[in-house]
Amino acid sequence: MTSMPDSRTNEPIRTILAAGGIVWGPEPEGSRIAVIHRPRHGGDWSLPKGKLQPGESLEQAALREVEEEIGCRAKLGHIVGLTYYPIDGSTKKLVVFWSMTPVQAGNFVPSEEVDRLEWLSPREAIERLSHAQEKELVEKAA
Repeated sequence: MTSMPDSRTNEPIRTILAAGGIVWGPEPEGSRIAVIHRPRHGGDWSLPKGKLQPGESLEQAALREVEEEIGCRAKLGHIVGLTYYPIDGSTKKLVVFWSMTPVQAGNFVPSEEVDRLEWLSPREAIERLSHAQEKELVEKAA
C-alpha cells in the first residue's frame, strides 16, 4: 500500500496496489475473455484481479490472481491499462491489467470469492462487466 496527498485537500489517500488480466482463450482463435462473478462484492462481474501480497511484483500478482480465480496458468502479454477507483473515503485501489493467454489448461473451481467463470466475446464481456473502467479496458484490448 502506498500513500499520496489528495490534490484538493492535501490529506493522505491510501492506495492499494493490485493486478489482473484480460485473459484470452481458450478458443483456438483466442476470441473469448474470462469474466468472473464475485458474490461477496455485491454480485459484480469483473476481470480477474487482486491485491499484491508482501514482496510480490505486479506481474507476479497478476499471474497468481488469474490462476487462483479462473484456474489456469497464463503468460503475460502487454499492459492494457489500469483502473483507479475509491474503496472508501480515504482509500483507493490502483489495478494494472495485462493482456494474457493461457499456457496450461486448468480447472475452474468455484469458491466464496469467485463462484462463476464465463468465457465471453469482447462485446458480451463489455455488456456483462459491472465496472465502466473495466469495460473500457476490454474495448481497448479488443
